[in-house]
Amino acid sequence: MSELSEVKTVERKSMGFMYLARRACGKVSAACWDDAMSKKDTAKCVAGYIKRGDSVERIERFEGDPQPEWICRSGCNDCARSKP
Repeated sequence: MSELSEVKTVERKSMGFMYLARRACGKVSAACWDDAMSKKDTAKCVAGYIKRGDSVERIERFEGDPQPEWICRSGCNDCARSKP
């Protein structure tokens, strides 16, 4: 077997799951960890994201993952352009 055909699988350590709130522009406006000890607080956070119109996704985070793009704030020009 040649060196080029060998595929090395690198196991990364899971840090858990997060909920990401994304604005219409696709940028992250808020996040919270899915923590078993704080289920009520997590549910309130996610409900608030949905109520204000953000889309919410649950993702697994691993050590070494890049941070999501956290630029969206109120008055975001990209969000203003994406509204119908």
